[in-house]
Amino acid sequence: MGTNDYDNYFDKWEYEITETEDDNHDSRKTVFKELPLNKFYAILNNYKNQEDAPQSLCSGYIITNIPKGHVCLNFCKKFMYKIKHFSSIKEQCKEIKENEFCNYFKYWLGEQLLRIDAHIDNISQFRQIFNTFSSLLNIPGCTCKIDEISGPYFKKMKKFSDYAKNLESINNSQKTDFKNMPDDIYCYYIAKAVSEYNKVISDGSCASTSCAFKEELERFKGKFINYQDSFRTRCPSNIIIPCIQISKDLYHTSCPSGTTVNSSSQTAADMPAEQEDGGSDNSNTLATTSASAAVGTIFTSLILYKVTDYFILINMSVTLTYV
Repeated sequence: MGTNDYDNYFDKWEYEITETEDDNHDSRKTVFKELPLNKFYAILNNYKNQEDAPQSLCSGYIITNIPKGHVCLNFCKKFMYKIKHFSSIKEQCKEIKENEFCNYFKYWLGEQLLRIDAHIDNISQFRQIFNTFSSLLNIPGCTCKIDEISGPYFKKMKKFSDYAKNLESINNSQKTDFKNMPDDIYCYYIAKAVSEYNKVISDGSCASTSCAFKEELERFKGKFINYQDSFRTRCPSNIIIPCIQISKDLYHTSCPSGTTVNSSSQTAADMPAEQEDGGSDNSNTLATTSASAAVGTIFTSLILYKVTDYFILINMSVTLTYV
């Protein structure tokens, strides 16, 4: 099972607007959506919109004679309703810190504007609406900059911000382990998040200090390093949580001993079912075996690799039929 499969696995839940008929039968989805940040986004998506904002208010801001103009006008009414009732929304999200609501609300807005393919001119208008009515959010100093919701790196800013918050929430879970369904979904999510981070480090796409999502990337790294021992203890051994890279060729020093990075194409790119050297004692680590390993063990290791991988793939195939 490759990384792209798990991109689809989680993303299809993240972008759902309403509950689907099979939600009650999908315990993994339920557990995933109970994470505080996911719950906040779900409330914003599903919050009642019967009481539309006055037509004249949005008409005074939104430009309708450009592509997606009328779509933006309809969304504006719903957006204003959420601003007006934001205090009630916050009351349902006690596990999110007061100083976090501003950024998460802006990330939600930016994502919605991308989904409706809003023209840049109307994105600018939504920024103006946000700043004009931000006092209703009851979040001091909460303002929105145009590049925060329309820049080319917005998606990655939101992605790693979400990863960092969700890792914190997973770590704070009162459950002592995630070794049984549906809680093992957390472990797959952690592995996917680290894999995505390592991909950025390997391709050097955020190496500069001026990188637009550098802050979010560093925050995620710090969260994972702080929590990884807990994650590795609480997750089942068949779910591989990668070590986190600090450069193209090195893991962070917190990586379990006896491991090193081989190449950027082998490490975080393969998860969660593919293991390197199936006979390794530490199955929570993506790593290469030391070059000094005895030649006489190679044949046995190859056999174990094939057999282990075969049963893991069978197990994942059965599991995913319920997802």
